[in-house]
Amino acid sequence: MITEQDLALLERLHTPLSKIFLEHLREDHGYLILEKNPLVDRCNQQAQEIQELKDEVNELTSELTLLRDDYEILRKINDLHCGLLKGKY
Repeated sequence: MITEQDLALLERLHTPLSKIFLEHLREDHGYLILEKNPLVDRCNQQAQEIQELKDEVNELTSELTLLRDDYEILRKINDLHCGLLKGKY
């Protein structure tokens, strides 16, 4: 496979050999131009998706911690209320 940079270099050389090689690639092989490496792009995309999932897990963990704290506060309030009703406090 030939990258965009390889082709650009061949085109900039302007030598008879580079022109022949470019024509050969274009006409006889229908060369594949890679602007970027698709595998690297896919890996980067998956890394970004993984980071987004990690961020979401962290956010949900924080919310769960807040809910647990709220539950503990409510439980203590309930215990105090029940204690007041029973005359413990």
